[in-house]
Amino acid sequence: MGVEVELTRGDILEWKGDGIIISCWEGEDGKGVLSREDGGIQLDRKLGGMISSTILEEGFGGKIGSAKVISTLGHPKKIILIGAGKREKFKTDTVRCIGAKAKEVANEIKLKDIALLFPQGNIKGFSARERLAALVEGLMLGGYSFTRYKKEQDKETLKKVYIFSSGREALEREIVLASIETAKAVLYARDLVNTPAIDMTPEVLAKEAEAIAEKSHLWCKILTEEEIKKEGMNLILAVSKGSKNPPRLIHLKYRPKKTKKRIVLVGKGVTFDTGGYNLKSTQNIEHMKSDMAGAAAVIAAMGSLSVTRPDVEVSGFIPAVENAIGGSAIKPGDVIRSRSGKTIEISNTDAEGRLILADAIDYAIQKERPDILIDIATLTGGVLYALGELYTAALGNSERLITRLIRAGLEAGEPIWQLPLEEEYLDGFKEGIADLNNIGKTKAQTIGGALFLSEFVKGGVQWAHLDIAAAAWANEDRLYRKKGATGAGTALFIKFLLGF
Repeated sequence: MGVEVELTRGDILEWKGDGIIISCWEGEDGKGVLSREDGGIQLDRKLGGMISSTILEEGFGGKIGSAKVISTLGHPKKIILIGAGKREKFKTDTVRCIGAKAKEVANEIKLKDIALLFPQGNIKGFSARERLAALVEGLMLGGYSFTRYKKEQDKETLKKVYIFSSGREALEREIVLASIETAKAVLYARDLVNTPAIDMTPEVLAKEAEAIAEKSHLWCKILTEEEIKKEGMNLILAVSKGSKNPPRLIHLKYRPKKTKKRIVLVGKGVTFDTGGYNLKSTQNIEHMKSDMAGAAAVIAAMGSLSVTRPDVEVSGFIPAVENAIGGSAIKPGDVIRSRSGKTIEISNTDAEGRLILADAIDYAIQKERPDILIDIATLTGGVLYALGELYTAALGNSERLITRLIRAGLEAGEPIWQLPLEEEYLDGFKEGIADLNNIGKTKAQTIGGALFLSEFVKGGVQWAHLDIAAAAWANEDRLYRKKGATGAGTALFIKFLLGF
């Protein structure tokens, strides 16, 4: 992560460093096609056709995520071809992948510096600003690994990346700075989620939030178990009863000089989820340390705001608990009174995320009276079957808000798909001995979870719910997202907040 990115002017063909990055489109005949935009054709001519002949003779196809290293025996020492995929399928995430792969390969062949030419103008409707941001983010995110528990760690040799550009220097430097901060936030969120539950309890998560607040000049308040009780947040208390690790309610706030909107982000912070007495199966239970990925996204995004400086007031709320089994744990059939006054019948102790979010949403709306509230949570396993591993589900009461989130998701490389908030399914949540049942009857798990939360949104607040249960964790390497935590939601929030 310690790579320095420098914008520079001049002729990249005269650069004397270690390596130059050239992107290569995927050709129809299985052979790569050099990109005119980033100087590939010009460099090939200077090297006497060395690049094009290598593509033809060694069969580099230009598929996205692929790479080919060419030794020049001069300056630069290496040419690194990076596959950009098919030209007609180009998107900003393509650029992010090119940046990530470039960094990864440069470290593999032990280069100290690399350079690339950044093309100006729009490419297939994507602005230079969007593409520059994606490139820098990719350069920072490439090659990530979680090394906290490894005795020997791979050392990155790449120290500096030169981006040759002829654009507006002041604007580009601002974009680079914001993009570096965005990538750092994503990496921090990944580290939080990848940390085992033994070292990431609710109390530790709260201390992380305090440290971020101090570093980023945020207002911060941490509610203890006793203070949570005084506030009547009985659902948070109920979920945490089976654990020896007491709950925390984290409240962060960013205040700019000019405020266009008041926005609240609420992140689910279950630091480990056994499922309670509705115990999870052994399959993938070790990944339940990731049930605080929503909390990580909120904390990490909040930590970036002192640098990205959006013109909106932002408050982050994280109910942090551990859902464990013990003699005092809640049981199926128990009825708990929420902070809002509504009683909840607990039919499934593994539907705990919506419980803690319900109290946090009620508290956040009363304390901050926001214009917009967005909650983010690894809420339902059903979202995996609805949308697969790559998409985040969005539901809410405001089409305009969800449209903004979808747009921000495209820019961040975090695609969002809207699901219907079908109120007819709500009837199943209102049967039983309490005001609400925590699982209802619908088989549409993701819609049902959002419907439950909608019962706690009041006061005319624009609200959206983001379910990242599938997107927050990768079971295999995918381009610049390595196996493990993805940091889902972090870049999305930063792009969204900068859109006001």
